[in-house]
This record gives sequence, C-alpha cells and structure tokens, in this order.
Amino acid sequence: MKIPNYAMYTSLCGVALCSALACNSNDDGGTPEGDAAPAGTCGSSEPVYVAFRMDDLQDWFAAAQAKVVNDKFIAAEIPLTIGIITNVFGQQELSKQIAIDQLAAGGEIANHTGNHEVYGGSSESTIYLQVSVAQAYLAGAPLNVEAATYIVPHYQYLDATTMPAMKDTSEVPSMSALKIVSGRCAWSHDGTTITHPGPYCLADDEVSVTTGLTQDGIGRLPAGAVLGCEKEYFDSWGTVTDDTCALAWMNAQIENQGFGILVLHPNEFSEQFGSAAHYKVLDDVIAYAQDNWCPLTMTELLAKFPNP
Repeated sequence: MKIPNYAMYTSLCGVALCSALACNSNDDGGTPEGDAAPAGTCGSSEPVYVAFRMDDLQDWFAAAQAKVVNDKFIAAEIPLTIGIITNVFGQQELSKQIAIDQLAAGGEIANHTGNHEVYGGSSESTIYLQVSVAQAYLAGAPLNVEAATYIVPHYQYLDATTMPAMKDTSEVPSMSALKIVSGRCAWSHDGTTITHPGPYCLADDEVSVTTGLTQDGIGRLPAGAVLGCEKEYFDSWGTVTDDTCALAWMNAQIENQGFGILVLHPNEFSEQFGSAAHYKVLDDVIAYAQDNWCPLTMTELLAKFPNP
C-alpha cells in the first residue's frame, strides 16, 4: 500500500463549515441553496466520510482527559463514537456524564465489552459472555442504549468466533441491535506490516465500498488510524508533536477503503504521554476534519455504504 505524501495533509484551515448536524440533516448531505461547501465536507458533491472512535471510557481511569476530548468534539459539532468498558463504568458521575453529553450531541455509544480482555483465539462462548454482559448493561440505566457497534478490545483481534458471538440473541434481546464490528485488519506502514488474517478481517484492499462492507448482517468498519501513531499500527503510546502521521493514516484508509476511522484513547492525553502536545494534535485533526471531511457516527458511516 502506498502511503500518500505526508506534506499533503498538514495544511489546516481555520474556518469550520461542516457540523455533525449538517452531515445528518438530509440524505445527500446538501447545504442550503447558494452555499458552497468545501470539497470533501458534508455538503459537497463528493463527501469524504469518516468516523472518530474514543475507546476505553471507564470510571476514574483518565476520565478527566476523556471529558476534555469529548468536549472538544461537541464544541466542533463532530460526533464521537465512545466505546465503554461496562464492568468498570457507572460508579463515577464524570464518566457517566461524558457518555450522556455525547449522546445528547448526536454521538453514539459502542459496546467495548465488560472486561476488555484479549479475545483472539477465544471460544464463541467466551466472547459472547463479555459482549452480551456489556450490551445488557448499556441497555439499562443510566444510558438506556442498544449499542449498534461492537468495538473489539485489546489489540482488536477478530477471528471466526467473533461474528457468531455477536449474532446470538437467545438470552439478551438487545444483542440484536449489534450491526457493526470495528476491529483491526492488515496494514502496512513505514515498512512494518502487521497482518491479522481471518474470515471477518480482510486485507485493506479487500474491505471496500465496492466489495461490500456487510457480511451475514454485520457491517465491518476496521479502524485504520490512531491519533498518536509512530512506527507501528496502533503504537499510540509515544509522544506525538504534530498531526502528520494521523492524517496520513486517515487519508491512506480513505484512499484504500473509501472511508476513514480514527481511534483515540483517553490516556493518550495524560501527562505521561505529553498531554499538551496531544491536545494540540487533536485540535489540528479536528480542524482538518471540519474543512475536509464529513464526520459521522459508526452507524451513520455504514449506512452510507450499502452492499452493491
């Protein structure tokens, strides 16, 4: 896979002309008559669809950072899909309010399992237990959400047991709401290739809007970028000083798959990893998104790409 020239993606504009509300206002993403929308934004003739994920929302752990990140997206009117680890959620008012605020702003809550364990090679029953526990929790108070997206936890391993586990609705009726799986697929970057073969996690040149994103009733929306990437896919724990890598990853995924998904983790913004620099990078990426892309929730993103 050829990574586009990084320099192409580092010029940022300051005027925000597309909001999540505009993206969702009508089927064609149109703007009021007479308005000229920048290329790629929601009201343009050829919108570039993207989604933003914030994984690992939980009580106490980097919740203060999660609130700052969440508030930035709300202020920019860009929807955020938040993955919640339910076994460690619900006792802290701050973490609950983050989720409630994002829902009120038009964002989405995703199932990030109950315990956030590594599920690669796990049995269907093991995966089902933790996905269904989380799904049942989210459907109750205080969120009352039937999550449509399952974000695979901890290295995002997908294998042949993932989809059947998602489709088991025998004990938890709200499992029927799950229509999307977002995990990790094969990518090559800076000479490093990390491949996860499997029937539900195809190579980047095979998962595309032309081949169809939905299989057996479940849409596949693999994540192709993280905010703080360096040399390896999902190496997001180093200090990052600019938006070069994140934007290059996003535009590479857009080029290969027809859409882009950027992943954030609240603890990326802790002092350990250089919070001030990371917040600046996030601000730059948000500004770029407002001027060049059409941000959607994961559910809205899949809806833009029905199977041919």
